[in-house]
Parts: sequence; structure tokens; C-alpha cells
Amino acid sequence: MQQPDGLIRTFSRSMMAKLCAALMLAILGTANPANGESFFLYTTNLPPFNTESDTGQVSGISVDVLVEIMAMAGRSVHPEAITIFPLARALKITEEEQGSILFSMARTPERESLFKWVGPIYNLKLGLVSKKARHIVIKDPKDLAGY
Repeated sequence: MQQPDGLIRTFSRSMMAKLCAALMLAILGTANPANGESFFLYTTNLPPFNTESDTGQVSGISVDVLVEIMAMAGRSVHPEAITIFPLARALKITEEEQGSILFSMARTPERESLFKWVGPIYNLKLGLVSKKARHIVIKDPKDLAGY
């Protein structure tokens, strides 16, 4: 799909707010991987932070951080133990399944009390880009509605 002339991508204010705190590591339940309890690892497809190869291997910046954090806790994590789901499904499973670890998701006020948060592992800043010749002026988020 071709973007509008010169405009790379437009994000709504709510999307920007959700993504600015993106890529937090969240742990739900009382499972403590450092104590040898079992746990389940979930993430979403969000390149370059998390992605799945054609062979099913999960990799990315967030996966590398998770592996390091777990190593510091005395646990080894192998990328093949990570399951990639759409975010809504991963959130639902993590809320319902004790010992679930969902990493690389935005920390929002609505989610704050639902999880035990570890992080941030990355702060994401978003911006808008347009060709200078288009003379686009954005002074307020409402100004984005025309694009």
C-alpha cells in the first residue's frame, strides 16, 4: 500500500501514547523464575524487537534482553520456548495463566495494575515525516485528521 505523498505514517494520539512506553517487560502471577518455578513466555510480532523466522525461531532485541534478564536470575531461556501471539490473545493468556511472562508490550494506565512490571527495556519515540514541499503544518493532534 502506498503512503500519501510524502507522509510516511500517521499515528493517532492514543496510539502514540501507547507506543511511547512500548516494549516493557511484564510478569503476571506469583511464579518466580529465579526460584525454579515453571513459566510460559509470550510476545507479539514486533520487528525488530520480536520476530519469527520461517523456521519458527523467535529473535530480536527484546528476546536478547529477556535472555540476559533471565540469565541474571539464574535461569536459561531458549528462543524456541517463546510463543508469538497477537497482542489481544497474549494479554488474555497472560492475565489468566499463572506463571506467564509477556514481554515487549506498552505500559498503559489501563494495564498498570494488571501486571508486575520489569523495565523499561526500551523507550520508543515516534514522529511524523513529510516532504518539506508539501508545507504541512501540525500544531495540534486534531490537525492530523486531514491525513
